This record gives sequence, C-alpha cells and structure tokens, in this order.
Amino acid sequence: MKIAIPVEADGEQIAVRMGYAASFSVYITDTGQVEKLGLHENMHTHHKHGEGHHNEHGHQQGMDLEGVNEHRRNLGIVKECDAVIVRGIGPSLKGALQAEGIAIYRSRKALGDMADAIIQNFARSPEKFQKID
Repeated sequence: MKIAIPVEADGEQIAVRMGYAASFSVYITDTGQVEKLGLHENMHTHHKHGEGHHNEHGHQQGMDLEGVNEHRRNLGIVKECDAVIVRGIGPSLKGALQAEGIAIYRSRKALGDMADAIIQNFARSPEKFQKID
C-alpha cells in the first residue's frame, strides 16, 4: 500500500491539518515492511488565506463542490497513493480524497508525532488508526 503522511516544514512531524502541510512523506508498506519513497511538496499549500477564514477556501462550514474540485486538481503525489494518514483534515479536502478513492486514516497523538514512527505503527497495527468515511 502506498501511503502519504502530511508533514511540517521539518519533513518529519505530522502536520496538524493536511491542507496546511509543507510536504508529504510517502511510504510503501508491504506485509509489515516499510520503505520510504521520499518527501514531496504539497501542491495545495498555496490555498492558504489570511486570518478570518475558517478553512483554506474561506468557507464558513461544510464541503462545497468547487472546493472539492480545486483540491482534486492539486493533490499532486497524493493522487498516486492508496491512503493518507492525517491528524486533521477539512471537509473539501476530505471530499476530494474520497472522490479519488484514496482511503483516509486518522492518527491519534498516542500513535506518534513523527511520520516514520506513525507509519511503523500503521504497518504493525492498522486497526489502531480510525478510518474516516
């Protein structure tokens, strides 16, 4: 399974919210073995807006089709993945991933803060991660 984890500028710590991640650490997991494929720029960080906006598109709440479609165009490396592991995700980005057939898993703090630890935990015990539907 090819999995992306959104990370902060340090390239290691999981981003609090996927849409604001600097980049993605991408891994392949196969029968408990993990291989890191690299670090890839988040093509969608240019959506950040100034203060007063409730998410990256400035919508007050919920998912809208325009936001979903814009996210789908800017998924970059994530489009090539089977799944993402996130700490938090907005509704439009969630909708874009679901429309692409990409599974979304939530990682709790207890499962680690660094991408390498999180992916190792996922490879050993995927049932500990909440699948977001």
